[in-house]
Amino acid sequence: MLLYDGDGAMRASGQRFASAVQPAWNAVAVARFALARAGRPLVWTRRPWTARAWERSSPCRPGVFAFAGSLDGSTGLRMGGAGEAPLSPEKAALLDSINARLAALLADPSWRVFGYVGSGVQFCRGETIVARQDARETVDDESSLDLLEHIHDVVDAVDPERIHFRVEDDGLDVSIVPTSEREDVWREFLPAEGLRFVEAALELHLDRGPHLICCGGPAGLALLDALVTRNGDTRCLFVTDREDLAGRARAVCPENRGRVPPGHGHGRSFFGRSVIRPVPAT
Repeated sequence: MLLYDGDGAMRASGQRFASAVQPAWNAVAVARFALARAGRPLVWTRRPWTARAWERSSPCRPGVFAFAGSLDGSTGLRMGGAGEAPLSPEKAALLDSINARLAALLADPSWRVFGYVGSGVQFCRGETIVARQDARETVDDESSLDLLEHIHDVVDAVDPERIHFRVEDDGLDVSIVPTSEREDVWREFLPAEGLRFVEAALELHLDRGPHLICCGGPAGLALLDALVTRNGDTRCLFVTDREDLAGRARAVCPENRGRVPPGHGHGRSFFGRSVIRPVPAT
């Protein structure tokens, strides 16, 4: 299987998820590899997936990839059809309330800039993400931390005991994530849970390797860990300019042992700005 992180790899650097459009050269390269070397190519995205949204954001021809909108539980099959794993009604209503408060906050001219920083604002059914900084650190630290405090205030106003949601901050993006609950189909909205749902929905049989995953960033690292836990016969192309993330990715996926200068793709897969050679069909 080829598992391709569409949010990190199918958009140009600096594009917001909400407005990201896959570059044509990227679409051609990825589609060629998928058709020639992957028996089960899958695009994984944090945003809700719909056929229309995919058509607007990607020049890839239809029928090459299956799709998974990991955070709202939506899936799309290459041959058509779709499915979803919803939040419980109670938690969905609470998340709607949080989103409405955040939308009102970011509509204020004092905070409107954060709708255009880094990943921007993403209101998904399974998670809400607000960027408080970008990779170039264009926002001053005081404003960034002030926004983080306001986000905590918004969540506290709706869920003061933090029973239903937790807030995660990686220094760039702040994520509001539903916590575990029996009535929620997905329980914890984590990549491991999403991967299990997608495996069942699309009949991926992840126990059958080998697998190649292309990803990056903290979310990509969590997805890599979920896939390696499911099947150790996994190789990874992890793209990052953060050595701490690269080191953690190497530890999660020990099959990726080397670093090769750009243009010298002689190993199975690499971390950093490197090139992978073709692998047997997966």
